[in-house]
Formats: sequence, structure tokens, C-alpha cells
Amino acid sequence: MDRVIVKSKNFDVRQIASSGQCFRMNPNPSKPDTYTLIAYGKYLELMQKPGSDTIEIFGISERAFVEKWAAYFDLGTDYGSIIQSIDSEDIYLVSAAQKGSGIRILHQDLWETMVSFIISQQNNIPRIKKSIEMLCRSCGERKISENGVEYWTFPTPEELLDEDKLKSARLGYRERYILLLAKQVVDGEIVLSDLKTKEQLLQIYGIGEKVANCIMLFGLHELSCFPVDVWMRRIIQEHYQDNFPIGKYREYAGVIQQYMFNAAIHSRSKKIKGK
Repeated sequence: MDRVIVKSKNFDVRQIASSGQCFRMNPNPSKPDTYTLIAYGKYLELMQKPGSDTIEIFGISERAFVEKWAAYFDLGTDYGSIIQSIDSEDIYLVSAAQKGSGIRILHQDLWETMVSFIISQQNNIPRIKKSIEMLCRSCGERKISENGVEYWTFPTPEELLDEDKLKSARLGYRERYILLLAKQVVDGEIVLSDLKTKEQLLQIYGIGEKVANCIMLFGLHELSCFPVDVWMRRIIQEHYQDNFPIGKYREYAGVIQQYMFNAAIHSRSKKIKGK
């Protein structure tokens, strides 16, 4: 199996997998310190020891890494500089960035991101992951990885037109949003490569403000977008009295949002374990 070794600061596989931006990166229960990732039709395994700056990526060649996957993991962005730019007097945000310093904004497939975040509405991360896996198994293509692992690709718009298979994914009210979106893409009413702005996304049935911001950040890699959900509203209210100084971080507000979201998830997890 092909393998690439990456040495990079501010790259923590575990933090990225739990950050809520991607839903097909999961711990591999049979291999310690290893995560599986299914993206762009490929099955990869990422191994990283806790606290290490070295990541072993199995399933891609050096050439493929240079041509595609270095950009996917956003290795061209200096996240250390972003962290250093945080106002030192903002104790909460400084702490949040330290806790989430290994998060990177992935360059994900736009189509997969759109469907995934439509599914994410009124949902939590474990349920989102389960729903997306069911969707892939129902409608996607079955493949076998280089090391013999069975997996399913994310379904194309054409594959999602099979209403019986789509229904078996049990997506509830979100099913009609996804079916219409798939039809519009297949019919040419929506051209994915033409989507560049939040205003365009808001014209699509089933996409509201929060989902549009997530698609901009995670699907179009627009780092200035700052998605606000229930978690973020609580943080902004509790720590900033509903007045977060987003203007200070305009160009990379989405990265800052990820640090804040990660801190909230980390805090909630500690509280649950302490019960």
C-alpha cells in the first residue's frame, strides 16, 4: 500500500476528524492512532501518534500527494501565524486556539459538502455521520481499497436520482432537499463550478444562512466565513456578551470559528466525563 510521510505543525488528525467540518474521517478501531478517510473516491488511512508532528498517510503515492492531497489538507496555509495574530488580551480565544491548534480547514469536494451540510440541519455529529454512511451505502459505488477494505464512495447527483435508494437512507425531511438539488444539478439548472458566493447558495431550496456559511467555508474554502449555530451563539453570548470582534479576524474568521467550536466540544466532553 502506498504511503506518504508528512511532517507539519498545526496538523492534528484527531482534532480535524472531530471538528464538524468533515464526516467521513473516523477512528480505525483495529489500528491504534489511526483514522480512516474517504474523500474524492479514495480510501486513506492516517496514522499519527499523540503530540507528534509526523503523519503517515496510507493509500496515496507521493505524486498524488503533491498533485492533490497537500492542497486537500491545506498545507499551504500558515496556521501558526493565524494563532499568533489572536489578540493576546482575549484569554478565551487564546486558550481555544491552543486547544485546537491542530485543526486545518480541508479543501473538500463541493458537491459532497453541500449534501452533507443539508443533512446536518437540526442534527448532531454522530447522527450526521451515520446518515451520510447510510446514504453512501444506499446510493454510492462499492469499492475495495488497496489493502482490501470495502468502502462506498459519496454518491454523485445522478446516483441520488434513484428515489427508492435515496429513501432507504432515511434522511427524513432533508430527503426532498437533496433530491431536488440532485435533479437541478443533473438538469443543468445548477452548475456546481459556477457557485462562488453565499448569495447563490441561499437561492437553493433547503439551504439557509448557517448551512450556506458552512458550504462556503468547508466546500469553497472561503476562510472569511463564520458559521453560527447553537454552540457558537452560546459562546458569543457567554464570552463576548453577543459582540464578538469578528472584524479583527475577517480574512480567516472561519479558522477562528473552528477553534471556538472545538473548545466548546472539548468543554462539554470533560463535563460529561466528570459526571
